[in-house]
Amino acid sequence: VPLPDLRPRPPKMPLRGDITRASWLNPSNNFAFNYGKRRREFVAKYTPVSQQGLPPAPPPPGALRPLPLPGEDIPAHRVRLKNLPMTCTLEMLQEYLGKHAPKVMKWDRDGYREGVLFDKREDGSLTGECVVKFESKRAAMYALVDIDRGKIGTKLIYGCYEIVAAPADRGRLKLLGLPSKTSTRDVCLFFSGWLLAPEADGHDPELLLGDEGEPTGEAVVTFMDVEASDHALTEFDWSKRVHGAEVTFEPMVPITWDEVEEKWAEREVMADTTLLVLRDQGWI
Repeated sequence: VPLPDLRPRPPKMPLRGDITRASWLNPSNNFAFNYGKRRREFVAKYTPVSQQGLPPAPPPPGALRPLPLPGEDIPAHRVRLKNLPMTCTLEMLQEYLGKHAPKVMKWDRDGYREGVLFDKREDGSLTGECVVKFESKRAAMYALVDIDRGKIGTKLIYGCYEIVAAPADRGRLKLLGLPSKTSTRDVCLFFSGWLLAPEADGHDPELLLGDEGEPTGEAVVTFMDVEASDHALTEFDWSKRVHGAEVTFEPMVPITWDEVEEKWAEREVMADTTLLVLRDQGWI
């Protein structure tokens, strides 16, 4: 004897001819009837899930939309708006953003003004597009849900994520036992031929100083990526000397690019590949 089906029964289907695809495509002459609204109600009520007798779980109390994904799963914290009026101003855009305007980052550099960057041609005229930088990826996601396909006047505005490729994490090593007269050039020559991070990024070797400004004999060296620093742990000739002094080293946690603040920040843990190298060498 089959077990009884305890699932809730699906809702009763509408009568034949009540709502059909033909009625959506060929409406009658009764223009007072809102066919678009009736169709949305029909689709929401008679979805494949509900027809199988498994209605979706209700949202949590107070939720207006599904909970957002974790921050790392949201593509970006920038939103690009297209098809803006050629006379669009910052004030008009802030009015269009509405309740999401306070979540725009106060960013006034790299061409941004109060977190908004208008694309311009060579002659200075607007292209009809702009980039809005929000305080977080979650704020950008909520805003994009509301402002995509909105209108400024008669112009239909389109929104999408503005994704910028982030640089790879950069590995670091701390040098110990350096003479007091060591300079950053000496450290660069010490690692000549290795993939060090470019000085243009502000990652030239950092000589550490004590409380009174005296050299501590330590320096932090930043590599182009974690793989380069891991390779230095095993393949670098550590018998080399700096001004006749023997140099030792310590691995450090890498730094990662903070997309929102647009600056480098320390990671909380050591890279997995670095831990494997240290374990294989018997250092941990």
